[in-house]
Amino acid sequence: MQALTDPIEPAPAGLDMPCFGLGTWLSQPGEAGDAVRWAIDHGYRLIDCASIYENEAEIGATLRDIFGAGPVSRDDVWITSKLWNDCHEPQRVREACLRTLDDLGLERLDLYLVHFPVSFVHGVKDPSSSSQMTNVPIEDTWAAMEALVDDGLVRHIGVSNFEVDDLARVQRSASTMPAVNQFECHPLFGRSDLVDYCHRHDIAVTAHTSLGSPMNGMHAHASLLANESIAAIGVAHQKSAAQVLLRWALQRGLSVIPKSVQEDRLVENAQIFDFELTPDDMAELNGLNRSLRYNHPTTPWLGRSRFPDD
Repeated sequence: MQALTDPIEPAPAGLDMPCFGLGTWLSQPGEAGDAVRWAIDHGYRLIDCASIYENEAEIGATLRDIFGAGPVSRDDVWITSKLWNDCHEPQRVREACLRTLDDLGLERLDLYLVHFPVSFVHGVKDPSSSSQMTNVPIEDTWAAMEALVDDGLVRHIGVSNFEVDDLARVQRSASTMPAVNQFECHPLFGRSDLVDYCHRHDIAVTAHTSLGSPMNGMHAHASLLANESIAAIGVAHQKSAAQVLLRWALQRGLSVIPKSVQEDRLVENAQIFDFELTPDDMAELNGLNRSLRYNHPTTPWLGRSRFPDD
């Protein structure tokens, strides 16, 4: 059975990314650093970051303390970050990566992802009108991402929230193929089509929003953790609903990055390597799919609704 620090499988050759890590989206100032410290203390060896989370400087200060004190070293911890949508122009890609490296106190990232397959006017965090959108060809952005690998700033590059068509467009122009696609995936949004495509094309999958993100403010859906079927499977295994959801992803060959800023919850989330869901459990969970999206369900800049000025 897998362990906390085992590499994700299936994965492209040379991708030694752990199958389990800490997500840092929505970790507030004063919380993100403690969460990273607790996670590493409890055996986590993957920290998933992004510039738009606005907590990389705090995380970097914590990492410097940890690596300076030992016994955990920089080489022991996989660090992922992401390029925000206002930096897709090729000349801005390197600048954004260097800023993230400086904030995190690192010389090199293990993985750098294009956060979304859309581009914004530089300086825009969250567009409120279509005039704040741009149309930078993803092929140009990807070529600049490849240059980061050539320059030794990044070990691997990948994408986040890309659909099959987006991936295919990158693949047609790429010299270095995406190593990872990170996207929302849980039993109510199983994404079998996208998971299967990635695995067929030697692209590792990281599931985000594995627990439904009930507090992200983007939806009014019922909590995934309160789903009766998921809870019942947890009771049968003496596990929580969260542990069932994370285990389901692992058994599909995905890596997971659950976020928490509570030490006891961090410990609980990682206790998913001492049990297995049965084939009947997996079939029941897979049968819950109803294409219910928790993350950005109606975001205009992703084409899921209209801007007010359209």
